[in-house]
Amino acid sequence: MKRSLFFYLLVAALVVTANVDLAAQETRATLVGRVADATGGVIPGVTLVATNVESNVATQSITNDEGLFRIPFLLPGQYELKAEMTGFKTAFRKGITLSVNSEVNIDLTLELGEMSESVTVTAGEPLLNTTSASVGQVIDNRRVMELPILGNSAMLMSGLAQGMQQGNEGYKYIGLHSTIGASDYQTAGGVGGNEWSLDGTPNSGHTRRAAYLPYSDAIDEFRVESTSFDARVGHTTGASITMQSKAGTNQYHGTLTENHWQQRWNATRSGDNGVYWKQIRDAESAGNMLLADQLRQQERQASGRSNNYAASIGGPVRIPKLFDGKDKLFFFFIFNGFNDSKTEEPGSKLFSVPTEAERQGDFSARLQSPNASKYTIYDPFTTVLENGVYKRTPFPNNIIPASRIINPLYKFYEKLFPLPNHPADESADFENNYLNPNIPWNWEYKAFQNRVDYVRSERDKFFFRWSYNKFIEDRQDWTFETSPKLHSNGLTRVNKALGADWVHTLTPTDVLHVAVAYNRYVDNGIYWKQREFKPSDVGLPAYLDEKAGEYHHLPVVDFTDYKDAGRSYGKLLPVSVGTLAADYSKYVGKHSLTFGWDGRQYHRVGGAPGVTSGRFEFRNNLLRKDSQVSASNVGNLGLEWAAFMLGLPQNMYVNNNDSFYITTPYHGVYVQDNFRLSSRLTLNLGVRMEYEGSIRERYDRGLRDWNFNYALPSNIANAFVTAYQKVALPERAAQDFAAGLRGGVNYLGFDGAPRTTTTPTTRFMPRFGFAYRVNDATVVRGGYGMYYDTFNVSYSTIDQSGFSRDTSTIITNDQGITWNVGDPRNGISPITDPFPIRADGTRFNVPLGNTLGHLARLGGNQQWMNSSLEPTRQQRWRLEVERQLISDAVVSVAYAGAWADKMGVTINQNPVPAQYWTAGNVRDESANKFLSTAVPNPFLLSNFAFLQTENPALYQYMSTQSFFTNKTMTKQQLLRPYPHVNGNLKQDGTPLGANQYHAMVLRLEKRMSQGWTLNTHYEFSHSRSRDWLATPDLDQLPSWRENNASRPHRWVTTSIFELPFGAGKPLLDRTGWLNTALGGWQLGTIWQMSSGEAVEFGNPFFYGDTGDIRLPASQQTKDRWFNNGWDYPTGDPRNIDPSTGKPFPNKLWQTDSKQIAAGYHRTNFPNRFNWVRTDKIKQLDVNIQKSFPIREGVRALFRVDMLNAPNHQVLGDPNTDPTSASFGQVTSYLNTPRYIQFQLRLVY
Repeated sequence: MKRSLFFYLLVAALVVTANVDLAAQETRATLVGRVADATGGVIPGVTLVATNVESNVATQSITNDEGLFRIPFLLPGQYELKAEMTGFKTAFRKGITLSVNSEVNIDLTLELGEMSESVTVTAGEPLLNTTSASVGQVIDNRRVMELPILGNSAMLMSGLAQGMQQGNEGYKYIGLHSTIGASDYQTAGGVGGNEWSLDGTPNSGHTRRAAYLPYSDAIDEFRVESTSFDARVGHTTGASITMQSKAGTNQYHGTLTENHWQQRWNATRSGDNGVYWKQIRDAESAGNMLLADQLRQQERQASGRSNNYAASIGGPVRIPKLFDGKDKLFFFFIFNGFNDSKTEEPGSKLFSVPTEAERQGDFSARLQSPNASKYTIYDPFTTVLENGVYKRTPFPNNIIPASRIINPLYKFYEKLFPLPNHPADESADFENNYLNPNIPWNWEYKAFQNRVDYVRSERDKFFFRWSYNKFIEDRQDWTFETSPKLHSNGLTRVNKALGADWVHTLTPTDVLHVAVAYNRYVDNGIYWKQREFKPSDVGLPAYLDEKAGEYHHLPVVDFTDYKDAGRSYGKLLPVSVGTLAADYSKYVGKHSLTFGWDGRQYHRVGGAPGVTSGRFEFRNNLLRKDSQVSASNVGNLGLEWAAFMLGLPQNMYVNNNDSFYITTPYHGVYVQDNFRLSSRLTLNLGVRMEYEGSIRERYDRGLRDWNFNYALPSNIANAFVTAYQKVALPERAAQDFAAGLRGGVNYLGFDGAPRTTTTPTTRFMPRFGFAYRVNDATVVRGGYGMYYDTFNVSYSTIDQSGFSRDTSTIITNDQGITWNVGDPRNGISPITDPFPIRADGTRFNVPLGNTLGHLARLGGNQQWMNSSLEPTRQQRWRLEVERQLISDAVVSVAYAGAWADKMGVTINQNPVPAQYWTAGNVRDESANKFLSTAVPNPFLLSNFAFLQTENPALYQYMSTQSFFTNKTMTKQQLLRPYPHVNGNLKQDGTPLGANQYHAMVLRLEKRMSQGWTLNTHYEFSHSRSRDWLATPDLDQLPSWRENNASRPHRWVTTSIFELPFGAGKPLLDRTGWLNTALGGWQLGTIWQMSSGEAVEFGNPFFYGDTGDIRLPASQQTKDRWFNNGWDYPTGDPRNIDPSTGKPFPNKLWQTDSKQIAAGYHRTNFPNRFNWVRTDKIKQLDVNIQKSFPIREGVRALFRVDMLNAPNHQVLGDPNTDPTSASFGQVTSYLNTPRYIQFQLRLVY
């Protein structure tokens, strides 16, 4: 009675706490089996005791009427199993190894006799999985501790499991803080994200990444489950990666580890190598042999180092003379950290800066570029409007007079840009003319983890765990030469987590499990040095100091191809999840039942101050030849610096940001039945129901979606129509124009709108699996399952337009004919007083909240999440045949398939109608010229003077929008379905996408025996996704394309091989000095091979067979990766016709930038081809380790890891722009060159 009352009270407590996360990613193991007599008859009532060899913790069960038993929630490790029953000899089964999240079947046979007699059998964990259809791989402790892994980051092994695909980030230099790279793994077509858990509770940060990457010494082992047919697993369409932390035992044990590398020991990056040898060749070409010899004496790369260290200890809790925790209370504690001091990657050392001449206004050298027309600078003071087109004349000889350099910021910021020091390639439009090999890339990291296990009784077991880690990065400091630390990114990541777990055995066949946890993760860049500056320090008016207040920062000067100077004011804003988990297990007859309830409450805090001190964006829009010239036909380098000198920003603004607190509740219930139908056949039957409540802001401070049914107020709509009738286009009647004046935003909880961004969803997910033992050496397994992705605040946020509001100054309404701010013609830049006092006496906009209601985005564009969003659904199926070859090896072959639908894509619901777009394989400017023609603006603010009294808040808002203040408007705007919306209306999460995946997997696994272990698998797969919009601003349905989340070929092998020398080995079985020298050596290897990604193309004009794009592997080079249409690499002099001095006609592509697609031209070229792929990924990591015994129970391990041992550099993406001087060439590398790290570990 007490037990029942206790149980019901617990369930009631769980109901009350329903808003807290309940997770079910269990990491502990389960022992199941059948007890029979010598005749095969089942024996009910047998008492079984499973005892952990290291901690002596015992767990008891009893066989039911079918002779079956189940012992759940066992920590991974070595176990002994005892079975006893009156009238039978006691049976012992030793040598049982339980791994993380495993279910191991052990059948026992009892002999007649006295209980005092015993029969002992020693055997390891069965190789064949005879109880479950789920597919996963355990990365055991030995592999975690002894395989070559960068920085001892155990999570990096996730991609080694069968069924997993590793993204490109996983081949780069990744530290223990690198939660993006270490989370870059996919399965079954890469739909959705993975589920990360530690000790059974979530280990999730934001944007679908893990929050904490445990050190190898902190992890016992972990399991990567690529496909689970168990209803207990949910909340994901990806893989489930479950880690088990180390626990204390009855013996004190631990490690001391130091891992170290020096940058100059490592292979030089290919980019740095290229620069090194190019400088030498240039010196030799110039005849300066002395300089060439001096350059050869220089180091190829700057110095750098890494110290990665850890200390751990675990054992029983003892207080001398007061308490002895043997068999009862255990602890494990680990501290680890690292300090990296190194220099930046090649791509971050080389960039573009203005030349000395350009800093004086002389851009004439750019007219020598092959694309000179792109770099001609036109004078904005010469702007005229002719036939609806704004036209300009160029500055003579591309030189800006000194008198025109009037930007008050120029003197301060110009000094931040270092002078060129690297030869610019004229064929590359004078890009990348500055190289600094000494830009730092430094890391500092510390982590703590502690676990306590308490065995209160045989019926009650508890554990508690907490962890903390913090990381700070010093990187991207492009002004390192001119102002060190100013642009150091200050990336900061902090994770805090704690959890507690309780297992209560109600009866030998009834077990209750409860867990509670909390995880908090923050991640943001903090530019500390920039906070030393105020706006007035750089030449801005003092009123901006007052505006910024305590959140002042270096004002931002923004470019497209130059480095941005200044950053916004960031804060560390957390994403967190609370956890409470409960499940109830019961063994009834042949049924092993589990009833569970889980859910999650995600929290996210937002609202960093942002741009408080001003942001000034310099573009080429006012320096182009005319208003119809496409942006793709105009250069950014040179022109944007000229705009900066002239003090003419395209946009300048400050933020006024509100805060937000958003949450997402999630709940699920499940029933799982592992039904042992017979001694050969086990069925896994389950069903899961999930409820997810979408995103809710505590005080409704945000937009929800777009209301297409909202009709504009009649006075506003009538004014729009009246003004349009005066300029009515022949292509659109006023009546049709009036019909399009519908639609406005919905605010959360406003005017009847729901308080969540999307509609809550309920999902039903059946699961089925079977495992059939054909004979003692063969098992056939298969299953089917349905899965849903999640949508929560950990990777999505809200639009706070209205509650957060920018102040943006419009400097001209007619592209430079007249000026609203400053007086540029008389030497006064708009930046001199960027936010002048307005007619209402204010300088800055005040947030309006939801005051404007549905009209809040009038004259603006909008993007929102589909309010009827239902997360992506995926169905998976698998069939596998597993065969035990010898006592310690198993081979399997499997087919796996998956189909996903309801995948979200972004659709523009306000496109320029299709009939106005051009198509074909030849440049056609008619559409662009027609649609870009300027006409009088019917939405001009002067047409709505009545709003000053009727709706002053709306009028003030409209007065700050260029949509209402520009004197002209292009025709394309007036032809859109909803003309009062400035440009696009884009809905995210439109459920039109799909994904298909098929794979064949071969696997061979040999357990550790006779001194070696091997695990290898090969996957041949094909996956396509329907997620590509060929012409994004027009298309309403996505198209199919190759899926880069899955590579056609992937082969992974891991192995550990103990060299057969020394004491106890086949060769030189000696003790003494010979054993010290030759014994204890082992090799570890990781081999990975994957196909490259399908190359992505834009919208080129192509005149051949797409099959001809691929080059035979023997012809592929870094300079010509695919068929560029010439016989030689782009830019090779042999492509020049000597008779004309011009390039031979290209056989396949249109390479003339003047002849490529104009604006409003449909994409007519596929995005990806299965037969045109990037370089294959091939990586071999090797280590050699020597064990030195110090005394009993203590040994030292010295190890050398060679990551990417052959130093095979994988080429990156080729250039796919036919007009580029680098077309078809690869200028980057994907993976890290060879790293050599030394490690000394003391194990006790």
